[in-house]
Amino acid sequence: MKLCGSKEPCFVDGEEAWGHYGGVMCLYLTEKFNEPENVSICGITKEEVNTYTSETEYCELVDN
Repeated sequence: MKLCGSKEPCFVDGEEAWGHYGGVMCLYLTEKFNEPENVSICGITKEEVNTYTSETEYCELVDN
C-alpha cells in the first residue's frame, strides 16, 4: 500500500495545507467510508494509502 506523509511526493508542507488523522498535512488526502473504519485515499492517484505523522510511524510502515 502507498504511504501518505512528509516523505511522499504529493505532501504539501506549510500552513496552506490541511489534513486529518493526527496531523497528516496533505492537500490531496481524502477518505472513503469502508467497514469497519474509513480508508485513506490519495486524491491524485486514487489509491488507498497508509498515513503517518512521525519518523517512527514511517519506519514502522516501511519495515513491514
